Amino acid sequence: MRLVEHAALGFALQVPDAWQTTELPEGLVAGSEEMPDDLSLPPGFAVSLAGFGDGDHDAASLSEQGLLEETRWLTDLRLLDSEDTELASGLPARRTLATYRQGVSSLTLEQWHAVHRGRALVISATGPTQDYAALHDVWHAMAASLRLGDEG
Repeated sequence: MRLVEHAALGFALQVPDAWQTTELPEGLVAGSEEMPDDLSLPPGFAVSLAGFGDGDHDAASLSEQGLLEETRWLTDLRLLDSEDTELASGLPARRTLATYRQGVSSLTLEQWHAVHRGRALVISATGPTQDYAALHDVWHAMAASLRLGDEG
């Protein structure tokens, strides 16, 4: 694993050495450009940090809002699991696990939603459902490695 930083948004995380990363104004996208030998499709991982509109927000409401939005553009989205957890430095988060269909492929979407200093933090990982067991530890290590600027 190697450390990747997004200086403008003030976060850093570890990504697998072979994965490519792209820094975007609203976050960072990471993924395998080459097909890993043991996986059926290349996995992806994204971190975004964006401001809110009006209203109070917490990890649970952010998660519910995100799932509602995703049902509009992900085919056959099914929520499998949802739990309260913590990210870096004890930041409260809501983790969700869902499946959806893209063409004939079944994909798994694992997300962590949190609120950090008035901004929505969303970590999204996606990959083939049949490869979830191989991706679980990598995704969780990446999410656990997230370090936010001005933590605390």
